[in-house]
Amino acid sequence: MKTILVATDFSERSDRALRRATLLAKMSGAKLVLVHGVDDDQPDRLADSARRQAQALIEEMAASVMSLDGIACEGLVVAGAVDEAVAAAAEEKDAELLVVGSHRQRPFHDVFLGTTVDRILRRSLRPVLMAKATPAGPHHRVLFATAMSEGCENAIRTARELGLLNGARLSVLHVFAAPGQELMLHASASTKEVLAYVENERSRATAKLETWLEQTGLSTDVRLAELAEVATAETIADCAQESKADLIVLGTQARSSLKRFVLGSVAQGVLRAARSDVFVVPPPQAD
Repeated sequence: MKTILVATDFSERSDRALRRATLLAKMSGAKLVLVHGVDDDQPDRLADSARRQAQALIEEMAASVMSLDGIACEGLVVAGAVDEAVAAAAEEKDAELLVVGSHRQRPFHDVFLGTTVDRILRRSLRPVLMAKATPAGPHHRVLFATAMSEGCENAIRTARELGLLNGARLSVLHVFAAPGQELMLHASASTKEVLAYVENERSRATAKLETWLEQTGLSTDVRLAELAEVATAETIADCAQESKADLIVLGTQARSSLKRFVLGSVAQGVLRAARSDVFVVPPPQAD
């Protein structure tokens, strides 16, 4: 990597993002760009004061990174809606990776407006790593959740190219549905019949996953096909916790007409439910 951009709001959550980015920069030799967005939808006097304070703080942070970690680092304060400003800065700096902290839990606000992290992910054309856990070193256990799509293949390829899989134990998870299970239960099918049906669906999902992995040439340590007994996102988060994964890799699907990728409910749910870091990759840009 040449450039890693770190979004910061000067909170403890952002400190985790900076620490993770610093570890990645040390491994890859990348330069860090710290960016803070100042909302300009306020009186000029307040916006100017916020920009001055932010500039002083971010320059101090950049100097500290260069002094203590020996990594090239610059601070950048941008004006505008935070999600738009951060995504634009990632494009301007040609960052290979955008690192953000986890969102602050505000249930009623999040229901209507979504979190800043969600909005950055919708805007960003660059891969985004959300640092949720306190970094203690490289990621050791990676869970790749796949729907066996082109977007998923792009996601794991990008993770490998960025060095996120180096030295890590890789598990691949496919969450499958058993749509006939509920119908069988309503039809008073026996427990044995229901279990046989679910296992048959699991076998089909496993075979499909094996074929896809063979076609993509992806080497893995563990391969899992799990029934979505709850929401898919919760199943992914639960599997990550059970396998002690410290990183979840996700791909996203089609772009909208505005060239922004759609942050699906699964990715959005994983970002909220996971306790580990989450790496989200948008689909490749069309030529």
